Amino acid sequence: MIKGENQHINIVVRAIIIEDGQVVVTEWKSKRWSFLIGGRVDFGESIMNALHREVREETGAAVTVDKLAYFSELVFKHQDGREFHEFGYYFLVKADREICENGRIFPNPDSEQLIIRRADISKDGLENFWPQFMRDYLPQ
Repeated sequence: MIKGENQHINIVVRAIIIEDGQVVVTEWKSKRWSFLIGGRVDFGESIMNALHREVREETGAAVTVDKLAYFSELVFKHQDGREFHEFGYYFLVKADREICENGRIFPNPDSEQLIIRRADISKDGLENFWPQFMRDYLPQ
């Protein structure tokens, strides 16, 4: 199959960070959706280096990887019409400090439209969570 100009292949890494029984997420201020801390792997970058870089860039924290918790392969169409084939690596990690200390909410440096906060690990607390299948697999 030949890839079209609106088709993209993504390799992403995500950190599952649990604090006080809640998961640390990045969320659009408009509350359209939320997702785990992380992002795309750069060309030539290892999965582990990408994970450490993304967490450090977004939160300032260093992490210790406990384990690869999940791997996913998703094909989806973004609301802007672009199509994605995404390979996701989801790691259970421990941060060197509390990221959302005392429930703190702070801006994500990737975009002024994003915030970082804690979310309840429940279907109600993660109603607009992406990818949706992860709502059923986050550690309780």
